Amino acid sequence: MSAALLAAAGAALLALGYGLGRYRPARRTSDWAHWEAAGRRPARHTARWWVMYTILSVEELGWLLAHPVQAAHAWRHRNDPPPPRGPALRFDPEWAAKRRAECGPECSEQHTYAYRCALRPTILTTPLTILGVDAEPDTHR
Repeated sequence: MSAALLAAAGAALLALGYGLGRYRPARRTSDWAHWEAAGRRPARHTARWWVMYTILSVEELGWLLAHPVQAAHAWRHRNDPPPPRGPALRFDPEWAAKRRAECGPECSEQHTYAYRCALRPTILTTPLTILGVDAEPDTHR
């Protein structure tokens, strides 16, 4: 084989791989089978039914081969009862009054949580104290 023929064959294979990667025939086929199974199912033992279940079976077998540990774990625990539910969330009905009392009289309802009166001095002075600059101006000079 000459170098030019080898380069042309390599370019053709690269273009074919790129085209198949963009078209994704396996993904489209899988999506079709899932839509067929989820929607109005075809009549049993027709050609569409056999194709659909063949595609779904191959997909499941591929997953079993690719993930044997997860498959064995799922098979062992398939009949386990669901985990117990956590306690129900409880909300304090007096949260707004407590927030107003904590914030002080100068607070208004327009403040967001991040800029509450209790947090405002910390937010403004933190960058200054990191740099070693006093937050309060020096008035003793």
